[in-house]
Amino acid sequence: MTSPSAPTLAESLRRRDAEWIATLLEARPDLTSPAPHDFGELGARALTRSSIRRCLDHLDAWHLAVLETACALPEPVDPTATARLLNSAHGHTGRADKTRTLAAFTHLTRLALIWPSGDGWRVPLPVREEFGPHPCGLAEAPQDATGDNGTTEPGDSLPQDLPTAERAVLERLAQGPPVGSLKTFDESTPVGRLVAAGLLRHVRADTGAHTVELPRPVALALRAARPTTPVAPVPADFTVPGRGTGLVDQSGAGAALEIVGDIEGLLDELESAPVELLRDGGIGVRDLGRLARRIGRDTTRTGFLLELALWAGLTASRAGHTHLTTAADTWFAADLATRWATLSVAWRGSSRWWPSTGHAGRHPWADPATVDQNEPPDPSGLRRLTLDLLASRPGLGIDATALGTSIAHRRPAFARQGPPPVEDVLLEAGWLGIMALDTVTALAPFTVLDDVTTVAEAARSRFPEPVGELIVQADLTAIAPGPLRHDLAVVARRIAEVESRGGATVFRFTRASVQRALDDGWSASELIAWVSEHSSTEVPQPLHYLISDVSRRHGQIRLGTTSCWITMDDPAHLTLALADAGAAALGVTRIAETVLVADAEPDDVVAWLRGLGLSPSAAGGRPAPRRVSAPNTTERPPRPDTHAIAELIVRRARAAKASREIPLMLRRALEAGELIDVGYVASDGTRRHAQAVPIRMSDGSVHLVGPDTRLSLPLARILQVNPTASR
Repeated sequence: MTSPSAPTLAESLRRRDAEWIATLLEARPDLTSPAPHDFGELGARALTRSSIRRCLDHLDAWHLAVLETACALPEPVDPTATARLLNSAHGHTGRADKTRTLAAFTHLTRLALIWPSGDGWRVPLPVREEFGPHPCGLAEAPQDATGDNGTTEPGDSLPQDLPTAERAVLERLAQGPPVGSLKTFDESTPVGRLVAAGLLRHVRADTGAHTVELPRPVALALRAARPTTPVAPVPADFTVPGRGTGLVDQSGAGAALEIVGDIEGLLDELESAPVELLRDGGIGVRDLGRLARRIGRDTTRTGFLLELALWAGLTASRAGHTHLTTAADTWFAADLATRWATLSVAWRGSSRWWPSTGHAGRHPWADPATVDQNEPPDPSGLRRLTLDLLASRPGLGIDATALGTSIAHRRPAFARQGPPPVEDVLLEAGWLGIMALDTVTALAPFTVLDDVTTVAEAARSRFPEPVGELIVQADLTAIAPGPLRHDLAVVARRIAEVESRGGATVFRFTRASVQRALDDGWSASELIAWVSEHSSTEVPQPLHYLISDVSRRHGQIRLGTTSCWITMDDPAHLTLALADAGAAALGVTRIAETVLVADAEPDDVVAWLRGLGLSPSAAGGRPAPRRVSAPNTTERPPRPDTHAIAELIVRRARAAKASREIPLMLRRALEAGELIDVGYVASDGTRRHAQAVPIRMSDGSVHLVGPDTRLSLPLARILQVNPTASR
């Protein structure tokens, strides 16, 4: 296929204004990093294979089909021929019209994948190469084709009496690729008879193999006999009638409260008992199961929570263990809307694919490079596209299968490994309160906003106001009838165990929780006073008994650090401790009547003594929890100013054009002896103008004489030359 000479892409771009170039850079942001210096660099970078593939990955099925069809035509390409071939390739007539195809050409031009040039459009070779040697599964158009016959239209009708074997060969090649190889070529075989009849072409005979090709008119005739589903310019709808918006929005808000509560519970567990990570950086199945039991969720959701907390910057791995970050303290102190916004923004922007977490061979937090993954090519892009579609449809039901089909049309790259896994995305969206009862909730429109602050401000009205009281009951439980204020929630989680979360949180007072409060430095009277102050009911007698009983035994044994020192008021307790086998492992030694020292950390000694049934307290209270710096996972790098880049490229192009034209204008004025207006940069850096006549040009400079001036200027300092009245 030979193409007539055509201008380059760079030459086409030079004819565009800054606004058009800025639109191109917005659509193809990879072209801005680093910013191109001029149109030549921009055009060359736009035609690199990596940039073209990235751009094609973001095309929808309609524009991809139009572009592939254009690649199957000889240059110059026009929308009319493209529409005809697009119809013929699917065995249809009239489905793709010139108007829609021309609109597609306009969009592809804005992406610099094609460009207009005189009598048609040019498709650059790098774009054609992306569709292989046989675009649309068709052979090359005949060189001697006249008009459209053989290029876009089916050939003559096929013989009706074709034998079954011959027709099977043609049908196999008709859908592409249109070539086949044979070890031997015999005219008596079905392939040989088709070649003799002109229905196949014997292209070449390589060493030991023969290649035959199905001519394009024959392929189009075969496809006309068996039409396929054409590519629609617009994807089909995927919505269905939804449930009542009141019920849906209440369910969504409840799910949002639950996900925030689950993350709180997970962080509490990781703080009290950090998890040792596997060699691949992940959390093992046993630890995952333990965490799932502790927070009352299954392992699938717990794996999702672990990944979400990691990507939100609330947790991090250090020295092979899990740790809370400094951002976790900020997150705990924030209001409910901000905490939910932090999680939703992290989920939307994460590059990890979480649904496979916890399945065979996959561990939460595991390094993706260490496991064999079968996941979408762009998890963040799939979530963002799904959220974009959901955000504009609050209150409508969603058909997951139809949504997958719609996403496959909008981004065919997501369907390369099969139908897009939208069911997993919708499941996670349901956990975050974006979906409820298979219907889009009122929280969905907020998820497409730019950052956490913006999302939180927009969504704040959808969350209930925090409450400042508890309902304490005789069964040692306390109910928060809504989201607790942060200062109360922090204390409540320390002095009681969280039994269930959701719209109402249930706390349970236990011996261990009261012991934990006493370890933090609370006295029994302070505990009872705090509960009494923040309870809407009187403190029940069983809670009085529990706190009094635990506090009476608390502090009879005290310990500090040498590594660790221990004092005991009761010698019987000291004798019991020394007789235990664990004393030797901890390096416990008696140094006085009621004093022991141990070569171990206080936390290990406390756990050992409590295992003996004793109730020690650490001197100085509970140490402050360790925090590590939060990784930057949710913030995206700032997008470059495409308008500024475009303006700079256009200015440089104008300056380059002027630098080429100024010597020519000076030479013409010199030859004609004309008076000209010269704009130049003076030696002090100021811009000046002068009217003068060039009298000599040499060595990159020009000498001019005017009525009141005489100048000798380097050409590089001349900004503009304009004609004026002659002398």
